[in-house]
Amino acid sequence: MLKHISPLISPELLKCLAQMGHGDTIVIGDCNYPATSTCNKCVRADGVKATDLVAAILEILPLDVDEPGAPVTLMGSTDHPDMRPEIWDEFEKIVLEKEPKATFDSTDRFGFYVKAKDAFVSVQTSEEKYFGCIILRKGVWFTK
Repeated sequence: MLKHISPLISPELLKCLAQMGHGDTIVIGDCNYPATSTCNKCVRADGVKATDLVAAILEILPLDVDEPGAPVTLMGSTDHPDMRPEIWDEFEKIVLEKEPKATFDSTDRFGFYVKAKDAFVSVQTSEEKYFGCIILRKGVWFTK
């Protein structure tokens, strides 16, 4: 066990986060997300909600807020493009608490899958809320 690192972050996931570089992305997928088939590397987080894992990850992962484009992408419905999934409010609250400069983008399920293909790692959670999938783009960290 390490100090100040959430037990929700497995050793395998911690290694992936440490290996990620500036601009790399991580997908946090819900229980229905095809994590293995949409990314070259899949890490499981069984029994963990996506919102809880995002909060834990953002304690140690800087977001890419100083580059063009939103560092956060949310998955929306393909069949109901005007629907705003309930979990988006939770994701946005968590992200903005950790990184107030963060901006958000959204795309339908198939657009999300396309973006996920380029992710450094995809994490399969046990999140059961509709569209509980999010992509985070890693930023840089400097010690002044």
